Amino acid sequence: MTIIFNFNSSFFINRKIECPLSWPRTANIRKFKSVGANNTEESDLVDSEDAKNAAENSMIEESTLLMKFCALSPDHMRTGRDDIEVDLPFELTEEQRNIVIFPRSTFVLGRSGTGKTTALKTKLIQNEKSHHVAVERVYGPNYTASESNEIDVELKRPILCQLFVTLSPGLCQEIKHHVSCFKRSIGENVSIDEDINDSFSDVPTNLYPLVITFHKFLLMLDLTLGNSYIKRFSDLKNQRKKEVSYERFYSLYWPHFSYQLIKKLDSYLVFTEIMSRIKGSIKAAECGKLSREDYCSLSESRASNSLSMETREMIYDIFQNYEKMKMQKGEFDIADIVIDLHRRLGTEKYKGDVMNFVFIDEVQDLTMAQILLFKHICRNVEEGFVFCGDTAQTIGRGIDFRFQDVRSLFFNKFVLESKNQFLDKKNEKRKGCISDIFMLSENFSTHAEVLKLSQSVIELLFHFFPNSIDMLKVETSLVYGESPIVIQSRNGENPILTIFGGNGYNGGNIGGFREDQVILVRDDSSKEEIMHLVGKQALVLTILECKGLQFKDVLLYNFFASSPLERRWGIIYQYMKEKNLLDPRSRNCQSFVDSKHNVLCSELKQLYVALTRARKRLWICEDVEEFSKPMFSYWEKKNLVQFKILNSSLVETMKVEG
Repeated sequence: MTIIFNFNSSFFINRKIECPLSWPRTANIRKFKSVGANNTEESDLVDSEDAKNAAENSMIEESTLLMKFCALSPDHMRTGRDDIEVDLPFELTEEQRNIVIFPRSTFVLGRSGTGKTTALKTKLIQNEKSHHVAVERVYGPNYTASESNEIDVELKRPILCQLFVTLSPGLCQEIKHHVSCFKRSIGENVSIDEDINDSFSDVPTNLYPLVITFHKFLLMLDLTLGNSYIKRFSDLKNQRKKEVSYERFYSLYWPHFSYQLIKKLDSYLVFTEIMSRIKGSIKAAECGKLSREDYCSLSESRASNSLSMETREMIYDIFQNYEKMKMQKGEFDIADIVIDLHRRLGTEKYKGDVMNFVFIDEVQDLTMAQILLFKHICRNVEEGFVFCGDTAQTIGRGIDFRFQDVRSLFFNKFVLESKNQFLDKKNEKRKGCISDIFMLSENFSTHAEVLKLSQSVIELLFHFFPNSIDMLKVETSLVYGESPIVIQSRNGENPILTIFGGNGYNGGNIGGFREDQVILVRDDSSKEEIMHLVGKQALVLTILECKGLQFKDVLLYNFFASSPLERRWGIIYQYMKEKNLLDPRSRNCQSFVDSKHNVLCSELKQLYVALTRARKRLWICEDVEEFSKPMFSYWEKKNLVQFKILNSSLVETMKVEG
């Protein structure tokens, strides 16, 4: 063999063939430098045929950090340890470049718009480029084994198996688009709409790197192992109808629990304890679920330091009732799938494709048990994992997460338990070393005034839930813009009807929003209601759907009016009083009670995500002022927003490009 690959894993898995990725330097091994990049043009990365779809895809394109997609050139180059030079497909900051060239498994933490996903995407494409250069040098372009007399006909071209997982379907499509642009630049015919297998067994090589949502990951792993858990409940197309989300838990289960149990508890607190602790912890992954004794005897920790033994007993009683009701209804939750996957992985060997590199974006929306699944599909523990996210953007219901948790999990369950038979005594110490957390703080996609507003939400999170969010430097932006606007309607008028005229599906695009503007709402029911009013005049998305995406202008509609907190938003006055932002003569404020206000943590994180979707202009509009008044007063005292009456002049301004 005369190949050297610039990947630091001990092995390269190629179906039934295993061959080393690196050898000691000897005279018998030839080494290849990369082909030059001087003749690479920008058109190599972006097909001209995509130009006609630019308007339609602009909101996704522009969400990937500053629109920094640029041509490969010698100016953006990294020289690997084995002398294979790899061009970087994005212009990077020094912070991002350090992440991309870091040779070991990595943890990346940064607020919205700081370029986390760009760093991951660049690292993934860099690996593809390294692999492509090495294979082309050995096998030549368009090589087939039957055409070569120099290489054993039994040896196939090595395959690089990379997996990129994210929660957001929109972000998933955006990553696929950039990967396809790169692959076309090296002469491969690809389609981002091509169907992906329902399992990890024998995935067609042209589908790598795999870019999928976490839901798709669970589905593929479930079907790879056989005796599918999901198929026991329904066919694949309708399985979501049987899945219990927090919204379903709150509306269909919570009212049927004993009033004596729930009267002093918050539904979101209970759901979080069930999903993240009782059924989503590391021990739950190993044992199926925590016993009552295990759960009630949890040591004082950030997640349970305010929960008394009596409260835990009540939560466990609710959990048992929930499990019985769920079984009677023939339903399941995502934790049930994960627990069953761990059980099957403990009794049977994983037989799907083994990944060389795994990139996990938005990791903050996963439980420890969910993250633990990834160790079964990738043996390259030392160098093959990148975990990326932001605890300020945890919008997955029932998730309790901090970055130090995943770092500790990786050390104890990935690194120390890895069974790399080629790890000799000489390298034993290195086995126990993992990287620090890379932190990004410079925001490239949101201007300073919007950042100030989002930072005010971070301040509230640190005050009320200091252990629910990682400490980072305050975000900075070199771009300044208009302060966000709180739109005030008059005489009970419907703001949406005033702005769009209520033409609904009979209306056209005339007078509506542009493609780079969006209306953000809380949930699917709110989305359907607004879409019925605006029709095709505006893009309407839920906060979950817009995760990972950004838009030039954002109208956040009825976030507070549709909030489960309702009057409990008044707790904001307590914080204002402590910070001398409230008139001393004001009436008594609410007192913070964790069991009563726990859902505030999730609400603030959803609010942060919604606010940071705007790159330029942000409008906030509520039908009813009652629930939003505390937060609006807080922002007004800090001079973070401007208040404007909704009239024809403002409507015209909103529809004119800013």
